[in-house]
Amino acid sequence: MSAPNDFATALRRLVRGIGRLERDVVCCDVTLQQFDTMRLLVDGTLLNTDLAHALGIDLSTASRNLSKLEAGGYVERIQVAGDARATGNRLTRKGRSCVEGMLEEERDVLGAVLAHLPAHRRALARALVAEVAAAAESEIEARKSSGCSSCD
Repeated sequence: MSAPNDFATALRRLVRGIGRLERDVVCCDVTLQQFDTMRLLVDGTLLNTDLAHALGIDLSTASRNLSKLEAGGYVERIQVAGDARATGNRLTRKGRSCVEGMLEEERDVLGAVLAHLPAHRRALARALVAEVAAAAESEIEARKSSGCSSCD
């Protein structure tokens, strides 16, 4: 096999494995995407458009997620001062408690994953995963700006 194929296979295994672990962590009848939404709200209020952009999803999907989170009592929507059309979103006390619990569980689970690696390779693994994630984000941005070459 070629290096790109080996890399792709290993990356898919990693994503699937972490996805399965995260599904076990998610609670409170919240999906992974809703959890990611709530995680972004930990630091404060965000607009629907900002959440959609940060998650890489369209605005209608972000709005549906927020509606479900609001119905579950995890998120509350607020009017943004000075802009009657803008809606801000923030965690409720219930939402904050849920996210804090899930983040703690996530840290434990991913810490256990890292513990399977030799101690001298853990920092390298964290750095490489961060580099691969940054490279993927750069490639996504580059492809957005160049358009879809296979669609021409």
